Amino acid sequence: MKIAICDDEKMDRRLIRYMLDAYLKEYHIDCGVEEYDSAAGLLGAVSGEAEKPALLFLDILMDNMDGVELARKIRAAGVRSEIVFITSSNSYAADAFEVNAFSYLRKPLEKEKFTAIMNRAMARLGSTGSIEVLCSRVPETIYFRDILWIETSGRQIVFHTENRDYGVYMTLAGLMQKLPQGSFAQISRFEVVALARIRRIGEKEVELDGGATLMISSKYLANLQSAYEAWRRNQI
Repeated sequence: MKIAICDDEKMDRRLIRYMLDAYLKEYHIDCGVEEYDSAAGLLGAVSGEAEKPALLFLDILMDNMDGVELARKIRAAGVRSEIVFITSSNSYAADAFEVNAFSYLRKPLEKEKFTAIMNRAMARLGSTGSIEVLCSRVPETIYFRDILWIETSGRQIVFHTENRDYGVYMTLAGLMQKLPQGSFAQISRFEVVALARIRRIGEKEVELDGGATLMISSKYLANLQSAYEAWRRNQI
């Protein structure tokens, strides 16, 4: 797994790196860290690399291209990395929501708040962050953060992501035991949605990122609402 830091201020960038290195060492996490002093440098890297950073620390106030615009371009390129904005004010909250940012840190950085955000990020991206499957006899790694929803189709389970679909021979019941607890919820006998990808829950349907709308079986509605509210509370 890789983490990238983008900040055009050297001292700020080095402080984030210092706190990040200390965290990774304390919790014995093997993770590569890359530093970028410009938005253009990071954008070029994530657009070309096969392995995208799992987590991005983006300073909002940068010359030439600010962190919010950089995040928009990263999302437009199909990169699903978790984003943590570094900012000196709360005035960018709406922009953070627009690009589905994971969280933000206020300057000056505080160790306790940095640690809390890293704990949440590692819980989402850690050892339970992916599943290894055989798709048309080809080994594939499907990252949980990339999944929009999952459905049964005949004898297969189909993983729907933004970039492609994966058809895998396994049971939905067996899959549910492999999914990270508190990140997915069943909406019918045949479908499961990623809570992080929900845009809106109606009385009979749920709308996901990308515009997909799925019907909710009445028997699962209360559990879906409860699971989603619990997931939202955990993001604060």
